[in-house]
Amino acid sequence: SITPLTDWTCMPDAAGNNYVYTTTYTCSTEAEYSFELNGAKDLAGNVGTNVTLLGAATEDNAYRFFVDKTAPTAAIKASISQTLWQRILSGITFGLVSNSSIQVRMSAEDSLCEIDRIEYIKLNRPIEATSDSDLAAILATRTDWGTHRLSFKNNEARIELFHDEDERFVYYLRAYDMAGN
Repeated sequence: SITPLTDWTCMPDAAGNNYVYTTTYTCSTEAEYSFELNGAKDLAGNVGTNVTLLGAATEDNAYRFFVDKTAPTAAIKASISQTLWQRILSGITFGLVSNSSIQVRMSAEDSLCEIDRIEYIKLNRPIEATSDSDLAAILATRTDWGTHRLSFKNNEARIELFHDEDERFVYYLRAYDMAGN
């Protein structure tokens, strides 16, 4: 919802040549917003077409922005190229052990804003924590996040990594949208 906070005010600019009209609105609901200004008409009937929105002149006098308070969703999926026997063995070991190449896909999605970046940490063992909030607090102190800023489209992002080496690993993932969530 859009709530007007003030009526329009009129003040001369610093040089005293033009007048600046100002009003304030609060946009608090998560949504995409768009404002369009078509100029102002003076008492003589002259219409001004040189409109500046938030300090930036725009070609069509429109200004678009988002209110986004929700963090993007993120997921990690591992897949293995296997024969039938390897799939049976993988089922017995809950998919945690493989002698094949492992493909790790990380993805993030947001309903409003574009994805800014995906960050991940690859460790040789899981972090021991008693709750999700404890794990989040531990991860927040880490400084070894790998960052991917790719050309994301349609508010989605994907990263694919391949592992062929003999190793044991776990990934932790976080994603940020352009609103900073």
